[in-house]
Amino acid sequence: MSARTLRLGLTARGSALLTAGITALVCGVALGQRDLVRVALLLVAAPLVAAVVVNRSRLSVASSRSVTPDRAAAGQQIIVRVAVRNDALLPTGALMLEDRLPKPSTQRARFTLASVRGREERSLAYRLPVMSRGRYRVGPLSMRLADPFGLVERTRSFAAVSEVLVLPTLDTLPDLALPGGWDSAHQAGSHSVGSHGSDDASIRGYRYGDDLRKVHWRSTARLGSMMVRQEERPWHGRTTLLLDTRAGAHRRLPTGPELDPRETDSFEWAVSATASIAQYLHRKGRPLDVVIGTAKIAAHHPGAVLDQLATVELSEQGNLGDAMAVADAAGPDATMIALFGTLDERSLHAATSRHRPAGSALALLIDSPSWTSRSPIGVREQTRPAEVALTAAGWRVQRVSAHTAIGDVWAELLSGRSTPGGGDGPAARERRDAQYAGARSQPSGAAADDPSQSPPSLSAPSLSAPSLSAPSLSPTPIAAGNGHRP
Repeated sequence: MSARTLRLGLTARGSALLTAGITALVCGVALGQRDLVRVALLLVAAPLVAAVVVNRSRLSVASSRSVTPDRAAAGQQIIVRVAVRNDALLPTGALMLEDRLPKPSTQRARFTLASVRGREERSLAYRLPVMSRGRYRVGPLSMRLADPFGLVERTRSFAAVSEVLVLPTLDTLPDLALPGGWDSAHQAGSHSVGSHGSDDASIRGYRYGDDLRKVHWRSTARLGSMMVRQEERPWHGRTTLLLDTRAGAHRRLPTGPELDPRETDSFEWAVSATASIAQYLHRKGRPLDVVIGTAKIAAHHPGAVLDQLATVELSEQGNLGDAMAVADAAGPDATMIALFGTLDERSLHAATSRHRPAGSALALLIDSPSWTSRSPIGVREQTRPAEVALTAAGWRVQRVSAHTAIGDVWAELLSGRSTPGGGDGPAARERRDAQYAGARSQPSGAAADDPSQSPPSLSAPSLSAPSLSAPSLSPTPIAAGNGHRP
């Protein structure tokens, strides 16, 4: 009886009713009581009929899920819509739906639908909580069906899952000229081509209206026709952006999810800074290569860099020797921007093994111990030897400590101004404290007023601090299409 009951999906009430019916049937037949037999047949038929209806409904119900957007900026609202369709002609019983939330959460989004009529489709929607960068899975959906009397309950799980990619946090960087590069027509750096030499590649034939002062007399005499030097053209050198992913180079402070992860993890700060700088260089039209660990990405589109940075993790790489070799392969004309964590002796040697031309190498030296120290000022001197060695090798260095605003330290790096504490001056700290105070005071998990409204555009270069708060992973229902959330 127990195995058969399990297959039928009978609840304790249904099993008791079936057992009572069978017992009454036996007694009615043995005692010759026809009324008792009729009652017994009714008791036996009720759970069996309910089992047939519920099991038929379980096979006739289909579901689908959509996630909007499936590629979201950090702090952007992510809406999940689940549709349930009844392919049968008869209505279903009550449906209890559970959709698994992305890990590390173990919670589920739970909703109840009283019934779904034949050939009807019902939909519901809920909003995911704010999540940090990464690739997440939503689902699978599980469904429990029950009859109105609670005699039978069956569960069905759907295998389909949906993926959503959360990109790193982007900050707005100040609009400054790039060293050794160009960023606009009126702000372009340039180099002269054959100003005084005899390189024929920089010489062309005279055209009406050309300045006679640019006539190249040596080539004119050699070729027998008037030749002029070409105009200076802008320098289109590439930029190589290097992210130090060594696990030993970064520090993390265990804390709750209510804070911006960049405040507690030096690696998250570095990832966010890399993404912000890459976006900035793309807007400037600067050709860009990104070296993450030892992998080189030709960033022809800004989305390619953000997708890679969304899932990057700390590596077991021992030192920066291989990473620097990959970055230096771009050639001597490339400008290098490196985000270094704590540099050990071998890594420092790899970064300073050759002298770099002035303005061609910029480094953000992350003082990762300050992320776990209660006295950041006391640990800043640990990065002083590395800063001195990098500067001697031609690098322009800006130290970065915990609670540093990316925009401030970027401005100081490009301008060549270095401030104690790596951009964490009183003005920057005051602005940041005001932002975080606003984030903590804003209630989290509020339902969206209009779920049909399109989410914010991914092209936004910056996100305000309130959007960086990470509430506990519990869904916020938006619309349930006549459904109810218990």
